[in-house]
Amino acid sequence: MQKGFTLLELMIVVTLIAIGLSIGVPAFQNMVIQNRLVTVTNSLASAVNLARSEAVRRRVSFEVVRDTDWSKGWFVRRVGDAVKIQEYTTPTSIALTNSTANLTFNSRGLRTPVAALSFNLCHSGGKGRTLTINPTGATSVTKIDS
Repeated sequence: MQKGFTLLELMIVVTLIAIGLSIGVPAFQNMVIQNRLVTVTNSLASAVNLARSEAVRRRVSFEVVRDTDWSKGWFVRRVGDAVKIQEYTTPTSIALTNSTANLTFNSRGLRTPVAALSFNLCHSGGKGRTLTINPTGATSVTKIDS
């Protein structure tokens, strides 16, 4: 009577595990990338909604201000005030591009200047999203697959 496994049986099991990992790891990495993009997009939309709702609630202008760069993060504050209401950061693997220094909402919840604005959020792998903010502050998201 034989106890244990033969070398052939162990090699077959190791090969099957390697095949399973080679299929699963890239799919997992893609899922992580998508989750990061969704998280950053939702954080930016949340900041926009917070600034807009605070402007209406307090009847004073609020703004979403980029840190040194949008990819480094942003924060919400009352216009002319140094106190940050909420602060957000982004993962280093996500590039967020827009030339605007800040988003300002007046006491009626409207963006000033009144114009649509888009942010492009991209991962180094080419996948990304576009967050569009219309003049009333409503946001919409479009997926970008390269």
